[in-house]
Amino acid sequence: MRTALFTASYNRPDLFLEVLKGLEQNEDDLENIDVYHYIDGGAESKQEELLAHIKESKLEHQEIILREENYGVGRNLIGAR
Repeated sequence: MRTALFTASYNRPDLFLEVLKGLEQNEDDLENIDVYHYIDGGAESKQEELLAHIKESKLEHQEIILREENYGVGRNLIGAR
């Protein structure tokens, strides 16, 4: 059974980029971990910029879930189960 890592983002691409860079620095530790990125949409969302950061990252085993609205962390966690 693989381990999963969950990220949730909405409108802070600067902080999200720091998270991705930190994960890249530990890429060897992520060898058996699936990374799931939940990116909320909505009026103030920076979804396209966040998505671009993910696509530019060197992380493997990533899955991206794009939401049409702002789910918030709680709803995303429930949906990620």
